[in-house]
Amino acid sequence: MRDREGRSRGFGFVSFEDRSMVDSFMEHRPHTLDGRKIESKRAMPRDEASKPEGQLTVKKMFVGGIKEDITEDDLKSHFQKFGNIIECNIMKDKDDKLRGFAFITFDDYDGVDCCILEKPHIIKDKELDIRKAIPRENISRAYTSAPHNNINSEFYYQPQLMINNGTLPPLSYTYFHPSNYISKPIPLMNTTNSNSQANGLQPTTLFIPPELQPNAFYPTSSVRTNNNVQYQNGNRKKITNEQITQLRSVSDEQHRKLFIGGLSFKTTDDTLKDYARKFGEISDCLVMKDHNGQSKCFGFVTFTDSAIVDEFMKQRPHTIDGRQIDPKRA
Repeated sequence: MRDREGRSRGFGFVSFEDRSMVDSFMEHRPHTLDGRKIESKRAMPRDEASKPEGQLTVKKMFVGGIKEDITEDDLKSHFQKFGNIIECNIMKDKDDKLRGFAFITFDDYDGVDCCILEKPHIIKDKELDIRKAIPRENISRAYTSAPHNNINSEFYYQPQLMINNGTLPPLSYTYFHPSNYISKPIPLMNTTNSNSQANGLQPTTLFIPPELQPNAFYPTSSVRTNNNVQYQNGNRKKITNEQITQLRSVSDEQHRKLFIGGLSFKTTDDTLKDYARKFGEISDCLVMKDHNGQSKCFGFVTFTDSAIVDEFMKQRPHTIDGRQIDPKRA
């Protein structure tokens, strides 16, 4: 690959006639060209490559959708054909209850790449959610280094609203798996606010995604204290009651909203809505699409009452268009 001026960008692609040749090439690593050791990796399909973690080289992978009847031996038996497994752990809480996911570590990154390329993975009639596990020290490189106009841009939201206030309910769709690794695409903002620290508040960076941006009124680097004083870029500014009401209204909507992951490519707004309305009245339903109009395989459902969200979560697992979905509170 070359840039506009014809200079090499330091990487390229090779397509073989047969898949077995790729396997052989990977087995005979390391390779050296022109006196330089090259890094060879299996090319990922567009939907995987476009994820922030898609091009990272890792030996550990996240396995979601673990049910009670799936054991670590089941996982090892299924995934050992892709590489040598050195560790396999199904995660449990302090009460020894399953947390619904596991981590598998191979002795080589190619094992993880092979698992990604061979999706879907089904064990005991349950489709698993396979993703690269990213150590926290690599989050910045994976999620914040890429410009907004590149292939990863679909995972970056413009941070129109940012609040540093530990007392307000979250206004974000970001979430971490309860471990040292994260497996879901999340937008990050490496921003601090000295005023919040000076006033004894613990800063919590929050954001509003595009569909809620019309309701946003706080500019970047602002913080509200208990006496309704907003510090904006070091300047003291009083917040009106109308603004507070508006923020609370947006916050209330978050408690009525669900993130729906793991959707099938064929799932539409209507099919998602038809399924979700079985549990209660819906005020909004949206399947997210890329710039080509193709589904990103996730969406959002907003109910009219937060109690419906509670009921929806209690009734898991849910299956839409033959695929088990991954609902989470937004």
